Amino acid sequence: MKIDSLDIKALIENILPVKASFTEDPGRPESERATSQSIEQWRLSYLKELDVNNSLNDIEKFKVFITSLLLRANRGEVGQRLYKAFNGRINDFNDLDGKTVEIVLKDAGYRFPSKGLETVLDTKKLLLDKYQGNWNGYFKEAKENYRNNFPEDDILKIKGVGFKVRDLALSCFLKEYSANDFHVVDVLVRTGLILYSYGDLNFGTNPNNNENYLFLRNLIINISEQTPYSPGEIDRIFWHFGRAICKSKPSCEKCPVKEICLTYRNKK
Repeated sequence: MKIDSLDIKALIENILPVKASFTEDPGRPESERATSQSIEQWRLSYLKELDVNNSLNDIEKFKVFITSLLLRANRGEVGQRLYKAFNGRINDFNDLDGKTVEIVLKDAGYRFPSKGLETVLDTKKLLLDKYQGNWNGYFKEAKENYRNNFPEDDILKIKGVGFKVRDLALSCFLKEYSANDFHVVDVLVRTGLILYSYGDLNFGTNPNNNENYLFLRNLIINISEQTPYSPGEIDRIFWHFGRAICKSKPSCEKCPVKEICLTYRNKK
């Protein structure tokens, strides 16, 4: 069922100028570590980041990809430490031996080193055996199959890797992929955008549930196709908006889309 009363394009256009902050390093005082810019600038930063990541060589791409896969068992800020630790010790695929990877995970303070080691070595084996160490073939397959979320992906056979964490890793390279979280879900539910995917048997709002996650992912694609923005951009736009305005306790009175938002209109 499609709800025509909600103007998706107008909603996003009003969100883009909103100022949003993102904290890079939780160990520093907030006054020194928070970067604030408009959500439109964050969107453009995301597209630039994709270009940078795709220009990397294969081992550098591996570090970016594996960092995202490993985040499943840790808080998000661990990602920076993981990436720095990999950068400090891993220069080519030969460096990805058990002993060195263990040291990397220990240096990063990774919570589950034995599981992390298994993920790293299994991903390395798959990349070398199936794609000869070249990411282009893998990313090409993923892009061709993004609409059905690439269920045949062998990365999903690695223990502990599901759709959400795999999509997070792919979103570092392909704008067709996103890994929605509760910040994004809050925006989808409160504004009424979630109504655009009613009728899906996997309906649900918990991104940590596999069926719910796929429902939400399909919703992002549906929204994307009605706008000039890719699924990855839509995800980033709503993520920053969810952290800046549409928080757990939303700032409705200063929200730029309150007259469009179904929740606020119903409250009025």
